[in-house]
Amino acid sequence: IAPMLASMVEAPFSKEGWVFEPKFDGIRAIAYISAGAVKILSRRGLDLTSRYPQLVASLEKSKIDLVLDGEIVAFDKQGRTSFQLLQQTSGLRRGSQESRVKPDVPIRFYVFDILSLDGKKTIDKELLERKKLLKRFLFETNEVRRVDDLGADGNRAFAACLENGLEGVIAKRIDSLYCPGQRVR
Repeated sequence: IAPMLASMVEAPFSKEGWVFEPKFDGIRAIAYISAGAVKILSRRGLDLTSRYPQLVASLEKSKIDLVLDGEIVAFDKQGRTSFQLLQQTSGLRRGSQESRVKPDVPIRFYVFDILSLDGKKTIDKELLERKKLLKRFLFETNEVRRVDDLGADGNRAFAACLENGLEGVIAKRIDSLYCPGQRVR
């Protein structure tokens, strides 16, 4: 499933019928869990599974088949997400099976949507219903966590994210369906 993509806007906003989530500085990924087997693909379809064994081990704990949309992130010593650190410390060295994963660099998969549940697509359900399903069926661990929205005040959410070293916010309509591969406002 190609991930749904956001569009940039000029400024933060607050509007009835919208919620806001933190924007992480990481790698967008879709995780497929089926009969205990896990596959993690980048938004362009690159197989990332072998690069993140700690995430695979956590996702394998799911008792139900799921397709999840989220962001893989690494944290620096100040607790902020760092794309550069993620690139430096995860994955396999080119032409080698030696892993560069460093246990002192926390790698997490922050899940913000559920695209399939027990073999049934959920993309035709509204965002609020998908969020309820995610809360109910995602097996959270230290490495795999659900993203809670920051409420309906986009201006406050944006300011809080910037204060905490995050990139910004993602605005989502609460009644929106998931549109694979589409860039939406």
